[in-house]
Amino acid sequence: SAYTPNPVPTDISNNPQPQPNLIAVDPTSTYVYALYGSDTYPYFDGSSISVYGFKLSGGKLVELSRVQNIVGSCCEGQTESYAMVATSHYVFFISNATYGSQYGGYVSILKSSGGYLSLAQTYELRFYNSQYGINDPVGLVVDPAEHYMYVTYNTSANYEIFDSCTTTQCTAIYDITSLPSGTPKLISITPNVEGTMFTAP
Repeated sequence: SAYTPNPVPTDISNNPQPQPNLIAVDPTSTYVYALYGSDTYPYFDGSSISVYGFKLSGGKLVELSRVQNIVGSCCEGQTESYAMVATSHYVFFISNATYGSQYGGYVSILKSSGGYLSLAQTYELRFYNSQYGINDPVGLVVDPAEHYMYVTYNTSANYEIFDSCTTTQCTAIYDITSLPSGTPKLISITPNVEGTMFTAP
């Protein structure tokens, strides 16, 4: 079902952005979540990120809620979003601010109650290696029981994360059982096997 929010989201230059950058569906296939405002396909001139919650009813989307200005673009709308996941009670998405003082990665966590959204927190996922390189989050998985969050990072040029990962890609595991008020707690980080996105420690 096609849906265009009203008012139509706009980019940093006030151009209309009617298509979402990312979508996610809850485990019951009842609620749909759409992210707008990212500097990611199909648009490349984003603004502040907003997430809309919908109920799927009779093949049509019914807007229930929206949370706006979640991750603001620092200077030129350069905030990229790579993955969004919906569980029974939360919506997670990762973003990379690619310019200016907000440079680095974030996971934003929204609480969902019957498709009605509220922002729980935005948690910084910015890691520096020993030569001040920044490692970007690019992949996200959350277990259905909402106990663990898995984030895959692409490393920077010298391939170091926490000085413990020497491959080009690693996965960090976080305990998220303290949500919504508590922050994700890093448990471990492991190098990925070549050709895979996620690995267990």
